[in-house]
Amino acid sequence: MGREGVPRLRLVVVADDDTGPRLCSGCGGPLMPSAKAAAVFCSSACRSRHWRRMRRAQARTEAVKVGAMACCPECGASWTIGVDRLVSATYCSPRCRKRSWHRRRTQPGGCEAAHPAVTGPLRAPGPARSMQLRATARKHRRADHRAVKAEAKDSSKARR
Repeated sequence: MGREGVPRLRLVVVADDDTGPRLCSGCGGPLMPSAKAAAVFCSSACRSRHWRRMRRAQARTEAVKVGAMACCPECGASWTIGVDRLVSATYCSPRCRKRSWHRRRTQPGGCEAAHPAVTGPLRAPGPARSMQLRATARKHRRADHRAVKAEAKDSSKARR
């Protein structure tokens, strides 16, 4: 019994027909009794999750059909782009990525001399790098402004 002597309502899954309760196509859970006859998913979150899974599966299938392969510059391992690893993956594993970084750091000339030439279009800097560039430019503008102010102050003292 609930408050004020009124019995609590319980959700009961109602079967549409002789086959049993209606089930969600995404998670397999029961649909609410108040769900529309055309309802397929139990919630919008379940529908979105199912859509993302299907989109990923479709992308993998297309990648396998195309057969685009990538090769790790460190160990030579190859993989199908977008299936085994991310599309943007350069190395086959964190171990190879770290090994390459350490090798580049120890070579004379630093990272620029050791890193192989970039093939393909250059990408714009990411948001973190853009923020860093903006902060550096702001710092230089402030320094220039301070220098101009100091010159003006010195020239006004010289006139007196």
